[in-house]
Amino acid sequence: MPRPRSDISPRRIDAGSQPKRRRKDRSRPDPPVHLKEKQPEAEAFCESLPLMPGVVMEDRGETWEYRAPHNDKTLWELQLIQAFGTRSSSLVNAFLEQLASLSLEVWDEEAKKWKYNEREWNALIALVADHRPENAAQAALAAQMAATHFMIMRLSAQALSRNGSVGREDAALASKLARTFALQCEAMQLLKGKSRTAKQSIHVTKELHQHVHYHEDRGEGEPKPQSHGPAPAESSEAVWSEEPDGAFLPSPSRTGQGTVPLPRGKSGRTMR
Repeated sequence: MPRPRSDISPRRIDAGSQPKRRRKDRSRPDPPVHLKEKQPEAEAFCESLPLMPGVVMEDRGETWEYRAPHNDKTLWELQLIQAFGTRSSSLVNAFLEQLASLSLEVWDEEAKKWKYNEREWNALIALVADHRPENAAQAALAAQMAATHFMIMRLSAQALSRNGSVGREDAALASKLARTFALQCEAMQLLKGKSRTAKQSIHVTKELHQHVHYHEDRGEGEPKPQSHGPAPAESSEAVWSEEPDGAFLPSPSRTGQGTVPLPRGKSGRTMR
């Protein structure tokens, strides 16, 4: 059995040499009623979106040249200026060539040579134009975002095309690029003057602590707790003194402790 050749280049394969089979169109039902009812709303939304400039490639013998998809060159150039946010023709051409290099190459059967994939090229231009850049800096960032998006999708496709298993290296790199894309989106908002605002809420709580210290009472020999924090109030009945004004009564609940002067009552008696 002959060994397969390893020097076969896809650029040398005549991809259009075999006739393609034409499939029959299968019958399809009418759209649901709720979709038809939303058609005017969808049409109004489409009218609000900007028209993207397209490019087509023309065979010029040894090279390819890109041209407008219609015969109004002035309108096409105005669309490109609006898409890239600059009136510099050199910068517009640089953006177009850089985006073209990101797209894959396809075989042109009629010209018998390879060319850039026009569909991918136009998709990259549309990704940049959709950001509506107001200057070249925003257009450059939008072009980088388009490149990052294409790399994420291709790496994800490679990671998922390994016989049902996921390629770890491709998946990890795609995840890093996804985070990069999120940072690029934030940078675009900053370039457009739309800084992100964050709301911060502060909750204040009040806590009450009571510390109890134990002191040794040499008279009884047992430690007694002594509170240094707010203590609950004790409920007791008022005791009226029969002594003349200025006399003191000992407190029955505090035996062995000194007496404290009591405030005067309304009748002239002292109260504790």
